[in-house]
Amino acid sequence: PGKWFAIHAFDPDDAKLFHSVVDDLCEAVGRANGDRTIELAMMSAELDHWLRFLRTSRKGLSVPRQIGLWGELFVLRKIAAEEGWHRALSRWTGPSHASHDFSFDGFAIEVKTTIANSQTVRISSLEQLDSEALSALYLLNLKIEKVSKPDGRTLADMVELVRSDLVSGSASDQRDLEARLI
Repeated sequence: PGKWFAIHAFDPDDAKLFHSVVDDLCEAVGRANGDRTIELAMMSAELDHWLRFLRTSRKGLSVPRQIGLWGELFVLRKIAAEEGWHRALSRWTGPSHASHDFSFDGFAIEVKTTIANSQTVRISSLEQLDSEALSALYLLNLKIEKVSKPDGRTLADMVELVRSDLVSGSASDQRDLEARLI
């Protein structure tokens, strides 16, 4: 006889902000007096409020993280072409701050995307190289270069490609992708 609403924070560093957002959502739903249509409208309005705030108050991903996400999305599309989107999304563990970017049955892939002339990759933690519980750990170094817009794909382009690939997919997979992108 109670109502349940589950929200999950992916990054523990965002706990304080996350709790503020959840508190505001709960208050908005509480003001609807049990009317489901009004609850959804109030929740949507509150989420829009927070999204506007976060859009203008956060600087977004650093350039190295944007490059890294580009590489992960590139690999995600390759895996989806082989296994389908549902399985590919379940294998993409990077957004949940797992040790490796992609996990398979017994092996994992760590994707490192660098600018073409770079001679090194950055390993952010020793866990990224831990293969103890795996039969194999692959380090994939994608080398990219800056090119003019018609000849290349930006991060925004890559996100839109993935979203357009998923248009024919399930609503659940589309929601899963959006949650991972956030």
